[in-house]
Amino acid sequence: MARRALIVVGVCFACSAGLFAQKVTSEFDDTLDFSKYKTFAVRDGQMETTAPALNSELTKKRVRTAIERALTAKGLTKTDGASD
Repeated sequence: MARRALIVVGVCFACSAGLFAQKVTSEFDDTLDFSKYKTFAVRDGQMETTAPALNSELTKKRVRTAIERALTAKGLTKTDGASD
């Protein structure tokens, strides 16, 4: 009986995860030739979320680092000044 209840709770939990998933959209120009870009710069921005934990400096640093690693892995060079 307890095993059955545990299974039911597990299924309910798994199904509810989809209800709280974020909806993310992005727009881009799929005709743009990115091979002509050689440098990048990550500018200061503002994260706006209702979750205060996500508005922290640590989260901003993690996002910045992830962007820098991804673009560097694609062959672009990070610059603090003018960029492509």
